[in-house]
Amino acid sequence: MTSPWKILLVEDDHNLSYLVEEHLQVNNFDTSVCDLGKKGLRVFKSERIDLCILDIVLPDMDGITLAKEIKKINDKVPIVFLTSRNLKSDKMMGYEVGADDYITKPFDLDLLVLRINAILHRCYDSNDSNEETISAGKCKLEILRKRLVTANEEVKLSSTECGILKTLMKDLGNPVSRDNIMKEVWGKSDFFISKSLDVYITRIRKILNQHTNLSLETIHSFGYVLSE
Repeated sequence: MTSPWKILLVEDDHNLSYLVEEHLQVNNFDTSVCDLGKKGLRVFKSERIDLCILDIVLPDMDGITLAKEIKKINDKVPIVFLTSRNLKSDKMMGYEVGADDYITKPFDLDLLVLRINAILHRCYDSNDSNEETISAGKCKLEILRKRLVTANEEVKLSSTECGILKTLMKDLGNPVSRDNIMKEVWGKSDFFISKSLDVYITRIRKILNQHTNLSLETIHSFGYVLSE
């Protein structure tokens, strides 16, 4: 049976891209493969892509720049970075542009598939009821539709923004630890995900300040509390 998931793989190492493509196809993923960033961007614009796997180092356009261009088109599509460089700066830049995972070469292909499945089900899980909402103050969060609804408007959210808000709104008025948020949204917590969380908290705080009466306060060395 053909998987509903369509993956874009942009990798200039032809041997590696062949192995990854073969393994993804064995696991019933529909895969488009490109060896250049510009080609990958053209494919993304012309096809329905559910997840992108991008090499950081490409001949014509680095993976970070490619990810930024992709996010301009669809900021909700999940991105996994591949790299042979285990540099802290690379990981931080990757998470800052909204990466969902960062995998250092060489890597186990079965582990890659497990990570892809976890990300896809987190971002596109259809098990939530169409009616599932969480209310806080004068607004409500629609989980499946990934949007924050107020009296006068609807604010579209990325999967990650929605996941973070869901975690905070479930404990409205109570402190929520950073570690708990990371495990709820990313499935794990580490230094690099922590940096990514900082970026998303800034975005969410801006959304709340502009569109709601909710306040997101930082609890030093612990986490956050969302309150009316």
